[in-house]
Amino acid sequence: MNNKMPRKSKFFLEQMYKLNQGLDRLLHAFSTYALPILIGLVSLLALFAWKTGVVQNRVTRLPVIFSLQRPC
Repeated sequence: MNNKMPRKSKFFLEQMYKLNQGLDRLLHAFSTYALPILIGLVSLLALFAWKTGVVQNRVTRLPVIFSLQRPC
């Protein structure tokens, strides 16, 4: 009995290499260009379309308190 696995043909290896190379290019283009543009568009949509959940009728000033620490 021959238990050796068959060697893959050169054609099959070339096709797998081309497929991997194409997938790498697609993922690189998506992560470099498409995803940041999509994030920017969704951020703009959220900025202008979503309504705030806080309703405030008048402007109130918040007190600002500074704490100074002196070195020991």
